[in-house]
Amino acid sequence: MKTLNDQLHKILSEKVTPADYTRWLSSLRIREIDERSITLVVPTNVAKDIIEDDLFQELVDGIRAIMDRDLQIRIVAEKNIHEIPKELNPFKNNDIGIIDNSSLNTKYTFEEFVVGKSNELAYAASLSLTKTPGEQYNPLFIYGSSGLGKTHLLNAIGNQIKQNDPQKHVYYLSTERFLNEYVLAIQEKKILEFRNKYREMDVLLIDDIHFLNKKEGTQEEIFHTFNALYENGSQIVFTSDRLPNEIPFLEQRLVTRFQSGLVVDIQSPDFETRLAILRKKVETDNIQIGDDCLIYMANNIKNNVRLLIGAIITTLAHSSLLKQNIDINLVRDVVSGIVKPNHNSISFNRKIMAPDILKTVSEYYKIPESQITGKRRTASMVIPRQVSAYLMKKFTKLSLKEIAEYLGKKDHSTVIHAVKKIETMLNQKDSRIKEDLDSIISLLNID
Repeated sequence: MKTLNDQLHKILSEKVTPADYTRWLSSLRIREIDERSITLVVPTNVAKDIIEDDLFQELVDGIRAIMDRDLQIRIVAEKNIHEIPKELNPFKNNDIGIIDNSSLNTKYTFEEFVVGKSNELAYAASLSLTKTPGEQYNPLFIYGSSGLGKTHLLNAIGNQIKQNDPQKHVYYLSTERFLNEYVLAIQEKKILEFRNKYREMDVLLIDDIHFLNKKEGTQEEIFHTFNALYENGSQIVFTSDRLPNEIPFLEQRLVTRFQSGLVVDIQSPDFETRLAILRKKVETDNIQIGDDCLIYMANNIKNNVRLLIGAIITTLAHSSLLKQNIDINLVRDVVSGIVKPNHNSISFNRKIMAPDILKTVSEYYKIPESQITGKRRTASMVIPRQVSAYLMKKFTKLSLKEIAEYLGKKDHSTVIHAVKKIETMLNQKDSRIKEDLDSIISLLNID
């Protein structure tokens, strides 16, 4: 068993970031293996949840590599959650996600998927095709940013089809795994077996197809596999982080085929959907977190469902390890470690104009706009003026001269000086100016 553990850890350490490996996977070990399943032990339920939610595919690939076959995966926590003091215990039960020989994660179902305006079309199309796979929306191409639920829908499709007809040959895999198996098949002269494996599927679900860029040999294989499956009436579903015609170096014939069915997107969830996702998680897992804490999470973590769920898990970890009750102060600390404003990549849902910035700076510092744009050079005016110039330079398309004119200055060199001054303060880790900028940017970032 020690040899298998060593082999698994070597593979996992190469598949994930050093931080993820050290924090979540380094203590994982194999406890039991039989013909159909493998049981893995991790130190805590928090580690178990993180692995099942964020690192499951890497674990699947690692086990397949050392065992040369697919196994059902069961993850258990070494330290039972009941060891935590009862008054601090946020758990009531612990679901264990497993995979079957289709490599599907059975935790991901349509029932567990929270539907909102941002994903309702993708959800409806995915659910609809499970009734008559291969007959409509073939292929289905789901695209959207990372962490919005594409993998969840992909697995839900497979799980639902298997539930409807257990005899269906359904297979889920990542593009990276397809590539690795293809290269191995060439090396071991088993390309025929490789082709038969995928071209005989009733349903093929391929995640992250955008990683196919620049892989000419694999693109060729995907092309012929697609044609074979399509001609046989098999259902094909892809996910990607962008539209087919936006994937760099993707052959046009593949672009055409990917777009020949239904292309749907998943967008960042609105506040109501984010809150519903959090409430669904705590209800499903019977986690004790107040609604005020969930509202705070939903208000501050806006573009990634995975980060939302991670906020709950991290909050539970802090509560159990530090023996703290879960309240808004703990949640605020957790969220501040997850969402850190990045002044270089702020995205706004509306165009920010100079009047918006001036008005917000004026309200934040409680100084009339006329004083910020006036000629008085009192010390109390310096920072608000410099902040206004910095934000206008950063988030509008105004020229330096236009910014100077807007702020009532004759020379654009004043704007250059103001911007450099703020940048210097940020580089010197000036906590006050960073706090001011974060607050003003937050006020400007209309959801």
